[in-house]
Amino acid sequence: MTKAQLTAVLAGAILITVGAVSSVSAGDTVKHSITFATYASDGDDLYWALVLAESIRDFGGSLSDAPIWVHLNDAAPELDTMYAPRRDSLKVAIGHSHTPEGMQKIIYSGKVYASATAEKKLAGTTAILAWLDPDVIFVKEPKAFMLGATVALGYRPVQLVNISSPYSEPLNEFWAHLYQDLGVVDSQIYPMTTTTDMVQIRAHFNAGMLIVRPERGILQSWPLALEKVWADPAIQRMC
Repeated sequence: MTKAQLTAVLAGAILITVGAVSSVSAGDTVKHSITFATYASDGDDLYWALVLAESIRDFGGSLSDAPIWVHLNDAAPELDTMYAPRRDSLKVAIGHSHTPEGMQKIIYSGKVYASATAEKKLAGTTAILAWLDPDVIFVKEPKAFMLGATVALGYRPVQLVNISSPYSEPLNEFWAHLYQDLGVVDSQIYPMTTTTDMVQIRAHFNAGMLIVRPERGILQSWPLALEKVWADPAIQRMC
C-alpha cells in the first residue's frame, strides 16, 4: 500500500468518532473562543508550524491573538529548544505527545495521538479547537472555524479522489474492512465532493484540518479508532 493509502487509514479512522461524547462539559467558563494547535514530528514540521503561527498572528483578524499550541514529538528531544526565540515572539505554547511504539510504523500516526493529547488538555479552556497540519497557512481570517452552537465538527473533504471510495462504485476491499472495523453502517455513509478534482466520493475527511468542540471528545476517540483498524490483519496485509 502506498503512503496515500496509509494516510487513508488515519483519515478514515475518524469516521465514527463524530458522535463520541466525553464526560467534560464546556460550560460557560471557557477562557478562549478558539485555540489553534498542531503537531511537529521533526525540525521541518516545527519550522512550518511557526510559519503557520505567524500567518495566524498576521492575517487572523479577530482571531489573531488566539492561543497557539505546538505539540512536539517526545521521541525528538532536540525540538525542545529549536527556534525558541521565534516561538516566544509568536507566543506559541509548547506541549509534548507520545506515540505508542507499536503504532509508530504507521505514517502520520503521531498527529493522531497528538490531537488526542491536545484535545484532552484544552477541554474546558476553549470553546473550539482548530487541529491543523503544520503546513497550513492563513491569508485571511478563518471565520468559518467559529462553529455554530449546534455544530460539533468542522472539516474539509480530501483534495483528490486518490484512493477514496467513489460514491457511484461498489466498496473495494480496503474500504469495506475499514467500515466493518469501525462499525460504520450504510445509513451513516454520505457523499461529498473532492475539492480539487471535483469527484463525488463517500465521506473522506482531510485529516489536516479538523475543527472540534473539545468537550465532545472526537479527537480523543481517534487513536482508539486507529488502533481498532490496525488490529485487523486484512488492513495490515493491504498496508
